[in-house]
Amino acid sequence: MLVVDTSVWIDFLAPRATRAVTYLRKLLDQRQPCALTELIYLEVLQGIREPATARKVAAYLQGQSILYPRDGLRTYAAAADLYRRCRADGVTVRSTIDCLVAQSTIEYGASLLHSDRDYERIAQVEPRLRLAPSLKDEPRPLLDPLTDRPGCSTVVPRALLYSAHLTNRK
Repeated sequence: MLVVDTSVWIDFLAPRATRAVTYLRKLLDQRQPCALTELIYLEVLQGIREPATARKVAAYLQGQSILYPRDGLRTYAAAADLYRRCRADGVTVRSTIDCLVAQSTIEYGASLLHSDRDYERIAQVEPRLRLAPSLKDEPRPLLDPLTDRPGCSTVVPRALLYSAHLTNRK
């Protein structure tokens, strides 16, 4: 099972060309399922400005596997412990949500697809956190196919850029 982090969904919807987005596109093209947590769902939706796009993305994400904390409050306590262990090892994790996503990923025996350097740091402290293949790439804008330069020669609403991936699924 592959958990797709908020950082990848944001880059995918922006759109930005990263290794993680390329990997996600391949999964989507192959109609491979992915998973997310409730907090990833929340973070993705709260960043979308257009209500129609938010509805479309919500409907798509609801069709994926949602990983709930497996052990209730024990999962949260384990995530807090993970955060403390990181701090004790000199690793600053910028978001406690990342610790909870990491802990849920571990509990389900899943791998994590991300574009967030915090997960690389967490994995140094917690070897049970499996990360998808090396995906440390800075986001880059997509190249215009007509000019081979960053940007787009025609104005296309973001909601339509990847609508093929967000419709006709399941």
